[in-house]
Amino acid sequence: MDWIDTNLQSKALVAPDAFEIKGDMKTNVLDAPRTSRLAHEKGQPGIFSGIFFFMRIRDTGDGIPMNILIDLMQRCGCVRDLTSRGRNMRLVEVVDRLTSKSGMDVVTVDWVLNCIGGWKVL
Repeated sequence: MDWIDTNLQSKALVAPDAFEIKGDMKTNVLDAPRTSRLAHEKGQPGIFSGIFFFMRIRDTGDGIPMNILIDLMQRCGCVRDLTSRGRNMRLVEVVDRLTSKSGMDVVTVDWVLNCIGGWKVL
């Protein structure tokens, strides 16, 4: 809100840098919000570009509503439907927890959130 208020009082658009979330100070993952914004401004694909996620979870486990998680994943560029399947599209299953039967293309919600938080596919 501070950035919006400042812009309303200014005669020109104020750069968002000073108002931007710095990142996760606990895990020392810094500048992911800035990196995400700059990538979007440059028209670069999101971190999940070319990835289709099969959601096989009961809930997110972190109290994040499922629709919010899916929205975040889509904003990060994941493929929305299989009809646009390309040759290089990666299929990834999101599960509640990893087991000894989990394959190479199986991840958890925590993995998804860590990727988004660090703005890179781990």
